[in-house]
Amino acid sequence: VEEALQHDLQASTNRAEMDHVGAAALWQGRQDSVFEALIRCAGPALSSPRLRSNKLGLDTPAVRELERVAERFGARFGSVSLSEQANRLHAYLDRDESIHWILPAQARDGLDAGQRFEAARLAWAVPRGAGALVSTSPQEAAGATMSILLAARRTVTTGGPSLPSVPVKLRRSVRKRVAEVVGDRVMDTNTILEGIEALQQNADRAGLLWGGDIGTALRAVLGTQPDRNAARSSPRALALVHFWAAPDSPRWGTHG
Repeated sequence: VEEALQHDLQASTNRAEMDHVGAAALWQGRQDSVFEALIRCAGPALSSPRLRSNKLGLDTPAVRELERVAERFGARFGSVSLSEQANRLHAYLDRDESIHWILPAQARDGLDAGQRFEAARLAWAVPRGAGALVSTSPQEAAGATMSILLAARRTVTTGGPSLPSVPVKLRRSVRKRVAEVVGDRVMDTNTILEGIEALQQNADRAGLLWGGDIGTALRAVLGTQPDRNAARSSPRALALVHFWAAPDSPRWGTHG
């Protein structure tokens, strides 16, 4: 943690070069297949409402970078739009399974460090149905997942920490699909939270892999300027620091 915070205080030229690292080598162990299918089919229903926006031309800096981000993480690039209503970067998957991006107006000339981190998180998460689940706390995302199961009349048992009740609105077709995917499987709150934590850690790794800036990554994960106490008290931040600083970290060139 100390090394990561010290790195954040140094010049931006200390950005770790991770462009050579194969993305497939960086993820947590394989997820529960039922949990993955649940998020893939119902997660997109949690996305924010579409915003009024205008498409950008293919020759603009933001579009070129988002094309590279999508390619890096195996996603299909769709389009990029600007919106005066957007205060952050949004992304959603269309019926053709292409990612469509909506940027704040000030991002026309290119993404800043925080937007690069978020773009990579979304490029990894959106095709998996998890675009709305990576920018919030693990508890809130797990609470939303639990609410999806309950809305589809699936059973959730208390097998760990209690989760917040998060209102969700699902179309009948989505509820039916969730019921089909989950079947008779009974999930407990601990299983849900562990699945969300692994999913978020993978998305955070994607953001760090693309941006290479641990300070920016920690600010996004913590939602505030990182300090020693905040980083040490956050399992999500500690997981990202460990990934960045461990002996087998990709920044040392030992990524397999």
